[in-house]
Amino acid sequence: MILFSLLGVLLTASANDWIVLYFAVELVSIPTYVLVALSRDDSRASEAGIKYFFLGALSAALLVLGLVFLYGTAGTTTIHRLTEGVGVPLIKGGASLSATGLIGLILVIAGLSFKIAAVPFHAYVADVYEGAAAPVAGLLGFVPKFAGFIALAKVFAAVGWSLPAEISWLLWAMAAATMTVGNALALMQRSVKRMLAYSSVAHSGYMLVALLVGPVAGQGPMRDGVAAMLFYIAAYGAMNLGVFALLASFRAGTREAETIDEIGGLARRWPGLALGLAVCAFSLMGLPPTAGFLGKLYIFSSAFSLPDSHPMQSAMIVLAVIGVINAAIGAAYYLRLVAALYMGTEARETVPAGGGPVRIGLGLCAIAMVVMFAWPSRLSREASSATAALRKSARTDTTKVTSSE
Repeated sequence: MILFSLLGVLLTASANDWIVLYFAVELVSIPTYVLVALSRDDSRASEAGIKYFFLGALSAALLVLGLVFLYGTAGTTTIHRLTEGVGVPLIKGGASLSATGLIGLILVIAGLSFKIAAVPFHAYVADVYEGAAAPVAGLLGFVPKFAGFIALAKVFAAVGWSLPAEISWLLWAMAAATMTVGNALALMQRSVKRMLAYSSVAHSGYMLVALLVGPVAGQGPMRDGVAAMLFYIAAYGAMNLGVFALLASFRAGTREAETIDEIGGLARRWPGLALGLAVCAFSLMGLPPTAGFLGKLYIFSSAFSLPDSHPMQSAMIVLAVIGVINAAIGAAYYLRLVAALYMGTEARETVPAGGGPVRIGLGLCAIAMVVMFAWPSRLSREASSATAALRKSARTDTTKVTSSE
């Protein structure tokens, strides 16, 4: 099931046909429904699997309906026509986008918003994370989100990154609401899984900021929104998986440790594991010296770097400020998590579980956060190369508002 989901991510990135893109996104999602339902012998897992399946079916219906409208706009299921190795979008963007194309874009954004857990399509997240086993919940926080953002980038590239004003403002409102709602709900949780579920919603909001900036030719992640998004989501996948690895390393009675009280005082008995979680939590918070700090720096810097001629320049500055405020708010519940490990009352009923591989995985995630902060150039170059390839697959003859050319 995991391999099928990863294959779906690869197909999503390489798709040049609406039908292939749809089946690739579903290939990512369908195995996760099975994984959630079978991940533990608990009624909550069955409930979570059913909720996830039916809401996933609704999002799939919205996605396929939107792609039908885009097919009607272009007259073909091909996303780009390749001319001399350069992709030419078959749908006119900006003010030239037809009403049919606009409806299609809105429906596709709605369908893919479920995959990335963006507001208002985030309601399932907490119950699914809480019902699934910790390793599966860690997978849900990364793989479907990664595929969703790649698919959104492909869709926006289909109109040459020349988004109509209505779509730009829709994404602006979604990003602001996703960051704010995710952090506000996470602050209210005592369950670590539910806290991380709403945290993943907030992180989707940060990545939507970068997606709205779009690709910028010849620039690194500090000025290129898509490169910043790819860097951030790679770092987020590791830090998020690290926190869930700690939850999988302990049991409270007959189930995994889930609440803040159940992981209280673990640093006294397991200082190495507590340090690994602290590093991952600091990265989620966006503190140096971790990759999360660089990820947030890249995203917000790209929003501030838009030229004065950009129609959304002032709005993106406001959105970046909202993002910085939300990142500060998010620090509160991450610090509460770390404080429970080091200063909380020791939970005697919590015992080790999961074995060595899970603990090694936590250590590798924590080390990756520091290494990516110290040597970010490799991942930054790969993110910039991916952005250049995306732009090459969506080149138009007109100058786009996100281009520095």
